[in-house]
Amino acid sequence: MDMKYLFSVNVDTCNDPEEIPLLSSLHMKAYLDYLHAPSQDEVDAPFDAETMDKVKLELYRLADTYGEMPSIKEQIDTLDWSVQEVLVGTVRNQEQLDFCLKENIYYVPGRLVPLEKDGDITYIALHEEGLDGEPCIRYYGRVLALDQAKRHIIPVPMSRDNGNENYLLVRVKEWLKLDKPIPIHDTYKGKPRYTKFFLLQHCNRSYQLFCIRSAEDYHTCATVIHAYNHRCFSPNLHVIGGKLVLRTEGDDFVVMNEHGRLVDRFPVSLYEKHPSSVIFRLSDLMKQ
Repeated sequence: MDMKYLFSVNVDTCNDPEEIPLLSSLHMKAYLDYLHAPSQDEVDAPFDAETMDKVKLELYRLADTYGEMPSIKEQIDTLDWSVQEVLVGTVRNQEQLDFCLKENIYYVPGRLVPLEKDGDITYIALHEEGLDGEPCIRYYGRVLALDQAKRHIIPVPMSRDNGNENYLLVRVKEWLKLDKPIPIHDTYKGKPRYTKFFLLQHCNRSYQLFCIRSAEDYHTCATVIHAYNHRCFSPNLHVIGGKLVLRTEGDDFVVMNEHGRLVDRFPVSLYEKHPSSVIFRLSDLMKQ
């Protein structure tokens, strides 16, 4: 369909269902604005009843198909999301990073890594903080062995008096570099965190590694990113999981259910500053 035609229809005069180029953002806006009216008795419907039903059915169809990522859909639908096989550990200075890279090792206080995690850890990734470059996750390696050692035998200066503390030594076959470093965004340095190797390969910001816990979360995150990147363009409608419709209105994100009813509103700046809170927020709405 010609995109010029798609957005040239006059929604005030076009009432013939056969002339509705579904899904036009103009028609959806007229439909949703009508549903959002304080009192529908005081507002004229933008289309006749048959067209209203047709637009509504198109929204349901869109909810089932929009936002699919065919190249990885099969992968995310078959992943075991209950297993997080990557330990992401912080390195705080260049000396620590150089030692880890040279010795093919990572070390962390044993008390920070639960014993039940030992069997899941297949990879280690390094969360670089406080170094010369921009904070990022750049290096990862496949785990060969997990060993124990006292902190004082690790030849890197201690930042506190804990020479007799038990440390976990994670030995890797070799350190590899991600094709693109993952910038640190809305995550903090400190105790180790866990994620999936699939996410390490496909995410573009660090917060995504730790707020995506299912295929549904992955789709939600991808859709929010798309909505944010295209917030100034039409069509400005993004369907999440067949249950929620996300659109921008001024400086806000507006969330509606599949019937067009408002269920949430939050400023775009919240996503810019704390994107993980937005993903968790939408995931909670999806469960309601």
